[in-house]
Amino acid sequence: MADHTGDPQHAQDTWVDEAMARLSTEQKAALLYGADPWQVRSPGSLHLHDLVMTDGPNGARGVTFHTGVSRCFPCETALAATWDPDLVAEVAAAIGAEARSKGAAVLLAPAVNLHRNPLAGRNFECFSEDPELSAQMAAAYIAGVQSQGVACCVKHLVCNDQESGRHTASSEIGDAALRELYLTPFEVAARAGAWSIMAAYNKLNGEYVTEYPWLLTTVLRDEWAWDGVVVSDWYATQSTAKALTAGLDLEMPGPSQLRGDKLLKALETGELSSEDIDRSARRVLRLLHRTQHRPMTAPPADPAALIREAGARGIVLLKNDGVLPLAVAPGALIAVIGSGADAGQPQGGGSCQVNPPYVSGPLSAIRARLAPDATVEFARGWADQTRPRPLTAQDIKIEYRLRGAPDSEVLATEYAVSLSMSWFNSVLPGYEPGDLAVRVTACIIPAENGVHQLTLAAIGHGRLTVDGQVLLDQRSAGGRDVIFDLGRITQRADIALEAGRPAELVIDYEPWSESGLLRLQAGLIPPAPDPAAAVRLAAAADLAIVVAEHPHGVETEGVDRPHLGFDPAQNDLISRVCAANPRTVVVVNTGSPAAMPWADLAAAIVQLWYPGQELGESLADVLTGAVNPSGKLPVTFPARAEDAPSWPYYPGTEEEVRYGEGLAMGYRGHTVPPAFPFGFGLSYASFRLGEASAAAMADGYQVTVPVTNVSGRDGREVVQLYARLADDRPFLELKAFATVHVPAGRTVPAVLAVPASRLRTWSGTGWRYLSGPVEARIGTSSADLPIAVLLGA
Repeated sequence: MADHTGDPQHAQDTWVDEAMARLSTEQKAALLYGADPWQVRSPGSLHLHDLVMTDGPNGARGVTFHTGVSRCFPCETALAATWDPDLVAEVAAAIGAEARSKGAAVLLAPAVNLHRNPLAGRNFECFSEDPELSAQMAAAYIAGVQSQGVACCVKHLVCNDQESGRHTASSEIGDAALRELYLTPFEVAARAGAWSIMAAYNKLNGEYVTEYPWLLTTVLRDEWAWDGVVVSDWYATQSTAKALTAGLDLEMPGPSQLRGDKLLKALETGELSSEDIDRSARRVLRLLHRTQHRPMTAPPADPAALIREAGARGIVLLKNDGVLPLAVAPGALIAVIGSGADAGQPQGGGSCQVNPPYVSGPLSAIRARLAPDATVEFARGWADQTRPRPLTAQDIKIEYRLRGAPDSEVLATEYAVSLSMSWFNSVLPGYEPGDLAVRVTACIIPAENGVHQLTLAAIGHGRLTVDGQVLLDQRSAGGRDVIFDLGRITQRADIALEAGRPAELVIDYEPWSESGLLRLQAGLIPPAPDPAAAVRLAAAADLAIVVAEHPHGVETEGVDRPHLGFDPAQNDLISRVCAANPRTVVVVNTGSPAAMPWADLAAAIVQLWYPGQELGESLADVLTGAVNPSGKLPVTFPARAEDAPSWPYYPGTEEEVRYGEGLAMGYRGHTVPPAFPFGFGLSYASFRLGEASAAAMADGYQVTVPVTNVSGRDGREVVQLYARLADDRPFLELKAFATVHVPAGRTVPAVLAVPASRLRTWSGTGWRYLSGPVEARIGTSSADLPIAVLLGA
């Protein structure tokens, strides 16, 4: 085909026209569904790479779940807590480069659903409860990823804001809330040039999103003038002709269930026209061209350093009674306590998970930073006894044989990084799952003496032995409810193990032939730690650091959290440590809000989020003051789950989720003072905001606020502008923000752009743009807005 030069858009359109002219109807139809779980075949005559997709958004896993490693970046909530689009774009460029290194052209990210309720299991994958903050983060993320020639697939369109009933429920929502809140990040993403968007599982006001022409065509194509590809969430396609004519371009995953020959049959019967197929085929060809003919910018040179910086910049200091930054006297004893203090969780669970090359743990990082001046001692104090972490072990080998022939030739051998394994559709290419037997062998070396619990969960039939002794024999047919919540089928067995002594573990696994996603997971729960020993250590120490986190699998795709709090025993440990040592720092490593009944007892509280593989280094940077904390909450932290405005309507039923709070979602609707408000975050520096000035611009307003650092420490401040868009609204709404670095003793202007498009309300038939004076208030959180300014006065 001709190599067109000149205008890139003209060259792209010309290439697509020529490609369409060369393809048969069958070839065009084959572009509209996956050939396998992760890719769409490119017609051989076009001499292009296939269109390979990979999960995100906190990394790029590639097309395999349990083999190979990928860098683990901060979760989206952690990125949003930086309130810095430039930094997010830089991180996203590194993720885009990682996707390229995996051979992928489409990254299934970012997720821009809103944190409507703090218990939603997948909140950590999304940016914020606020559409403005989410939209700006999304635009920056898209720019970064697509600078590497990798398409973003923005997900999950729309109102897929919880895991309960996500496959079946209809999100029942009014026009104003839908337009002003939940669609806003998608609109900004579309106008920012995202190359693809993912249609969600759920229904919207009674219509499945994947076959809703009003959403996929009228809004997305006609109103927003978007020209990308609409991809179904995996198995979300509901029909053949109806979905395609509604605007669903691509059915995933493959092999196809509702397209393939069914498309050609619908064409024969007149349910579809050739124009229907051509329209979507053109869009997929455009995506192929964009991902293979786009000039790429240079990715960040040191991704690990960037992960560390972004993780530290997203940390939010919630409380500080002067104990931070750490000032350690020679010979001091520092107690590090908690189930997550030695390793820590770098990420949440579900399809976003990657296998990082390493994880920097809090304990090792704090020791390295404070030694040799201080002695750092560790006591776990509490460990969850119900949800095991997947075992990591030495030399995990996976061998594939024909079922019923245990001594037959090994068909293939793989090596895994943990005993958490997943296979999508195909266990081994060329064989049916029911024909195969899988043997997993590993050497486990326990760190503690005593009675441990080994656990096993298998979709299919799994048998686990240790040193030749059969301990577990488990069968399960799987199903939608257990794919991401293996706790429902996990079996356990006690075993006495000796610290440092190797034990040989073998799992013989026969996959269940009827499941599209197969999973096998083994875990090891060590003996329950002694909380009294941890309290004694804290009492003897000059300072205590407690790392609190949810058990593995609590924050994950597939299930929502059962409650806002930590395990009662973990809360009790934290309270006892705080009582034993008034200089206690509590580090909260969660991806969304957690109740903190011990907050008044703690000297300092640090919200870590899930910051990726450099977890410990990022935390140590902030605790020691190497990085001055500047993160701000992208979500409200309610004192109780019942205080969330969505609580009366959450989670709904399997058939219906009613968005009864309307526009009063998140901080807009809190009638009870929260534990920590949206936009809040402390610093080791002190700032003073001066008088704001507003000037009319061609497309809105520009507001300038002088920010003075009145302390002796350099730092960053996030200046936030909230506006009241109508007299009958009892709340202010975030409409602009700016993050400024201010050296000690200096004044730096914060410049906030407020485009007219942000000052609009949905009237029922269309947008109403405000022309008169708009009341705005400026400050450093949604609850601290001392400066008033009129826009358009």
